[in-house]
Amino acid sequence: MAFVRNVAFPAVWKALSGCHLTQEGIRTHEIKIYADGVANLTADILADLHIGGVHRNLNQVLRESQTRANKIIGSTPCIVLNPWDRMTLGSQNHEPTWFDSLRNLGDFLYGIGQQWEWRLIWWVEGNHDRRMDEKLGPKKLRALRENMESFGFRQILQPEELAGGRVKIHGMPCYNTQKELYTPEAVKELIWNINKHSGVNIVMVHNPDGVRQIEAMKTQLGLRINVPTLFLCGHTHGLLGFQDIPLVGKKLANGARKWIDMQNDTPYISGYYPATTGEPYGIFVSQGMGDQADIFRIWKGGRERPILRFVEKKEDSDIALGS
Repeated sequence: MAFVRNVAFPAVWKALSGCHLTQEGIRTHEIKIYADGVANLTADILADLHIGGVHRNLNQVLRESQTRANKIIGSTPCIVLNPWDRMTLGSQNHEPTWFDSLRNLGDFLYGIGQQWEWRLIWWVEGNHDRRMDEKLGPKKLRALRENMESFGFRQILQPEELAGGRVKIHGMPCYNTQKELYTPEAVKELIWNINKHSGVNIVMVHNPDGVRQIEAMKTQLGLRINVPTLFLCGHTHGLLGFQDIPLVGKKLANGARKWIDMQNDTPYISGYYPATTGEPYGIFVSQGMGDQADIFRIWKGGRERPILRFVEKKEDSDIALGS
């Protein structure tokens, strides 16, 4: 593993970079979203913050991303959401990357709130988080949680209403490490919590396979989502752009799915997918910001930091919920 990470990966990255095929920056961009009754609000999406890969320009990339994000957000009220996989080297032992050893990451996170008061970062557990937690004893896990809280991270354990009640955020456990928690009772409770909220719901599910499970189970239970809802995912890393490669793209994409423990037929890879049932919900999958193993990000598979701007008029939007 050390040879692959420290020798083979950098060699391949250098070759691809020399051919101008790699995507090494973070595309920090605005997506306009319409949901009736919710406007003058932004959501800053920090998915898959894998830090510690082979990229040598990480500090510069993070600074550029934050500068761009500040320009997009401006003075608009903002909530910061993280479908997680926390800062980790992703080692075989899933050892944590301790925050105090990453000055560049600290500078980046503090930059999120530099314009005015500190913004909390709301997060749900990813597959690396679960596996890493299982490797830590209670003392180390408690120290890690306290470190996270000192940086403004708050885990969503129960639904939280934000922005004066206009937005309600929900969190579901990572599907490919906690399948057993996707029970009929859990899905019933989630749908009930969604439908009793009059504003827009944002449900963070790290792996899009979890959304597919929720969709299948709610259909089996005869349930529907009746209010504007956005499922927010990460995990896929845009399948590194492999699906767009001519001739061999499908095979390579399925290989990437297998590598990250996703089902082959999961359609949710990158970007927005409206519900096919006519219900007022959709799924947005971020390609993520982190650089773990992302030396292979090519074509349209680059890293991204989407910033959702809720707008007043449907005709001004890129995504319309509840219509």
